[in-house]
Amino acid sequence: MGLELALAKICVALSGMIEMMFGCTFVIWPRAIILHQLNILGLAGLLLLIMLTNPLQLTPAFNPVVMNMAMIVISMLAIQILKLKNQQP
Repeated sequence: MGLELALAKICVALSGMIEMMFGCTFVIWPRAIILHQLNILGLAGLLLLIMLTNPLQLTPAFNPVVMNMAMIVISMLAIQILKLKNQQP
């Protein structure tokens, strides 16, 4: 993307820290549907970003399509389960 090496390392470290903090929110609020919705939105956005910036990453095994779609489906299932649990008395 044209970033200097030092700035690119800072961006990678920062994005990793943000990703870990977002993951911790699932531990703190495990029944929050909004977190799963944000997860779906974020993973879809990251998938679109990789498709636009580096489409060759989509060809090897365990590529972003496989991993992101799996995580999106898990979040969709979690939303459905949480909604079912909320409907029960």
